[in-house]
Amino acid sequence: MFRKISLFIFTAICSSLVATAQNIDNVADSTAPAKTRTLWSAVSPSIKTLGIYVSPEFQYVGAVGAYAPAAGLSGMFVINQRLAVGLSASHSRSFTPTELNNKGLHMNYGLGGAQLEYTIAPHSLVHLSIPLVLGAGMARVDSLRGGRRFDDLNQQPDHDPAKRFDRNNPFFVIQPGLRVEANLFRFAKLYVGANYRVVAGGSNVSYPSGSTVSTLSNSQLSGLNFNVGLKMGLFDYRMKCKARS
Repeated sequence: MFRKISLFIFTAICSSLVATAQNIDNVADSTAPAKTRTLWSAVSPSIKTLGIYVSPEFQYVGAVGAYAPAAGLSGMFVINQRLAVGLSASHSRSFTPTELNNKGLHMNYGLGGAQLEYTIAPHSLVHLSIPLVLGAGMARVDSLRGGRRFDDLNQQPDHDPAKRFDRNNPFFVIQPGLRVEANLFRFAKLYVGANYRVVAGGSNVSYPSGSTVSTLSNSQLSGLNFNVGLKMGLFDYRMKCKARS
């Protein structure tokens, strides 16, 4: 009986000592400075590579029943070689909008805004990418071309400034597309593709129509574009993650 009582007391004492030691450890841990959590510390484990590139581009832009050559440029940041975020802009040469039935008129078209792009299987020699541009477009319809002045009716050099229609009000543009890319080198990719420009909102781009003034519609300013370009930059800079202690 005495042995049982002694064993019980010994067990109780040991349990008390263990509990006291744990409490001391907890107090010590609570006094240690807490590690600050940030948004980057939560996101960075999923980011394996980063990149950046610029892309000059030649375009063939469709609008108002005609096509015209255009030059474009984009600058992008790349995450994990797949998702890219950046800015892009383009501007066309002067061309004749055939749907307006007025050979004395010429048109210029511009577009700029934010660009998103997702690349499918970027490690493959040939792969696909899906760009999307959200931004503003600007167009001008006038009897001016290449710095020379033409009269709207007889195309003579004595251009009447009163007949100039240079409304250049911006309008909202959504432009999804599809590209086929080829990895030329580690720092260069060549692509060809197409996209469709969808114009929303009132454009207020006016032009002379006989004795009256008309306005281009959203459907006239929308259109199919073709492009070829070169991506140059660093696409696969590997992030170095510190080992956790």
